Amino acid sequence: METLLALVCIQFALSTRTQLVGVSSLPPLVVWDGHIHSVGEMWVSPAGPKSGLTATRNLVGQTRELTFRATHSHGFVEFGWQWAPWVPEFAGTDIRAYDAVELTFRVSGPHPPADIAVSLASPGGHHTTSRTAITAVEHTWPRGAWCTVFIPLKGLDTRSMKFDPLHAVQVIFGSWNGEGGGYTLHVKTIAFEKRSR
Repeated sequence: METLLALVCIQFALSTRTQLVGVSSLPPLVVWDGHIHSVGEMWVSPAGPKSGLTATRNLVGQTRELTFRATHSHGFVEFGWQWAPWVPEFAGTDIRAYDAVELTFRVSGPHPPADIAVSLASPGGHHTTSRTAITAVEHTWPRGAWCTVFIPLKGLDTRSMKFDPLHAVQVIFGSWNGEGGGYTLHVKTIAFEKRSR
């Protein structure tokens, strides 16, 4: 009986080890969390006092958020978080070992956008990926509530773009700001993850 029990324990241990061997041990690469990783710059486009767009870092309880606000309708707008210098051109973060970008965010206000598009940028004029919509990976993301999504990097098309994954510097959020505007995008976490085995 003891021999049989020992064999069962050994088989369980081996099967568990086999399952864990395939799991990536690469830790997340965090570029914004409001605490340890909070160095960088925010921007809005179009810019200027008449655009109705603002970008601030707010302390809410024990959490610092990136807060992008659109106060009135302005067509397509973009908000960005840049965690590394734009120049020299070798600046930036190597994300080639990762396969997804993790975003924890919520949208508040009376007129939330129907969707938010996400893209990445490296140094240089228009050195970006294509845009991927949040609804492409999270069909029913809850407006007003915190939501975490993982956007596959392979979905951010770079074939006809100049984006360089060796020197990533920005995450860009874009949306159509219609219906009179009046919404705020709150971002709690931006990180790159290795989710595949």
